[in-house]
Amino acid sequence: MLKFLDKSYELSSEVRTKLKIIGGISVAMFLFILFFQPFEPEGFDYNNKLLVIAGFGVTTFLFIALPRVILPWFFPGFIKIDELTAKQDTLFNILIWVGHTLAYSFYCPYVAFIEMSFYMVFKIALLSLIPVIIWVLMSENLYLKEQLQMLLEKENKSDSTDTDNTPDKSSEVIEIFSENKSEKIKLPVNMIILIKSANNYVEIIYREQERLKKELIRNTLKNISDQLAKFPVFLRSHRSSIVNITYIAKLIASSYGYKLRMFYYDQYVPVSRQYLLKIKEATANGV
Repeated sequence: MLKFLDKSYELSSEVRTKLKIIGGISVAMFLFILFFQPFEPEGFDYNNKLLVIAGFGVTTFLFIALPRVILPWFFPGFIKIDELTAKQDTLFNILIWVGHTLAYSFYCPYVAFIEMSFYMVFKIALLSLIPVIIWVLMSENLYLKEQLQMLLEKENKSDSTDTDNTPDKSSEVIEIFSENKSEKIKLPVNMIILIKSANNYVEIIYREQERLKKELIRNTLKNISDQLAKFPVFLRSHRSSIVNITYIAKLIASSYGYKLRMFYYDQYVPVSRQYLLKIKEATANGV
């Protein structure tokens, strides 16, 4: 219990980057309210008015940083932001927007002494949407830059290995069978990005004609791992995932533990300590 108290609190570069973005958004909100005055605190002199408006910026910082950075950093096993799907992340942003709107709605009458009305709540809701939109746009921009950099690195690695005539099995076709062998999925090895568990099924994520596709088949990840044993490009990274090491873009050490960024796949893949050494060896060998 309270194991988070034993962890190192050195901020990772990823967390620092996120906090800088959120800090910038909060300052932008402060300046927007100060200069455009969508609502103005009443009964304050200039200095106190600045403090009250600064409170809006602080509120913005807390309502984005707490769910997005601080709580996941303290409780990485409980809050797994990096594993959210696109739909879950959208819902998460909506909840942050609603919470931010409620916080502003309480802050206005009880701290800034601003008279509330339906129109005022509407303005607050619109204003509260701005930080969420900026966060999404900046996060997407960082992601696209990272993907571009990784693709360039992959291209350079491909160019450097074009003259290597060592035979491998990456172009072979593999047949993945269901548990009772009544179904099978047939795919080239070099198209499969990763395989992960999904309750009583496994989900095979692969690339076909530059599009990401998924197939479900009823089986356990342990059985699938046995079927893939003769293909050295597949490595177990976690109890819930097997990755194709040729699609590993980067091994990232963060405050939440280790994770993989994969080419063509927009979610992080967790890496457990049990499989970390082999993953490190694979990435060190220039996959």
